[in-house]
Amino acid sequence: MGDSHAAQWFPALEQLARVEGWALVSDTKSGCPAPDVTIFNRGLKRAYTECDQWRHNVLSAITSHKPALVIAAGTRTESIVDRSTGQLIDPAKAGAEWQSGWSRTLDELSKAGVPVVVLRDTPWPGKDMASCVAQNMSNPSSCDVTRAALDKPAYDVDMVRGIALAHAVDLSNIICDAAACPATRGKYLVYRDTNHLTATFARALEPYLAKQLIPLVHPR
Repeated sequence: MGDSHAAQWFPALEQLARVEGWALVSDTKSGCPAPDVTIFNRGLKRAYTECDQWRHNVLSAITSHKPALVIAAGTRTESIVDRSTGQLIDPAKAGAEWQSGWSRTLDELSKAGVPVVVLRDTPWPGKDMASCVAQNMSNPSSCDVTRAALDKPAYDVDMVRGIALAHAVDLSNIICDAAACPATRGKYLVYRDTNHLTATFARALEPYLAKQLIPLVHPR
């Protein structure tokens, strides 16, 4: 569940589900992350209330059906609305509200007895990586970005600490090197645009997801 940064993992999860015989349900909505926060939608120029309603409905369905595992993700934004005033939160305080939103979502799932995995968000290179590689085919590494493209783990995977049934999966060291987040990995183009993984590369990461997810679905 989550926004497009959750949806980008579908090719890998679909492959894993087929191999393991799992039923896979995809609940994603563009611009609507898993953390329980109210987003200011710049296109609509107002609070994205549709996102709040969608998230409420999804969590209600999840806590009712109690699946074996929920995989949640979201890419952080500072465009968050203060629910008490309806105004945009000061960007300096938006990070704390984002963390509180994760806590609310994880607490709701935990109290319902539903195991959940938080996937660490993938890098935001800040430029169209696919176009950059197309223009630099002889030297695609010129498109690489530093690990600063990764958001801090404090804003997603670290939020599982102290919450029953909550787990973290961080593939940052597979997507990125020690010093950089490459535009290509071997034969794979990593990004399809400014911030989303290509379906082909996401599918290639399935073994790394499987290693961490299978024990959570089938604990020994």
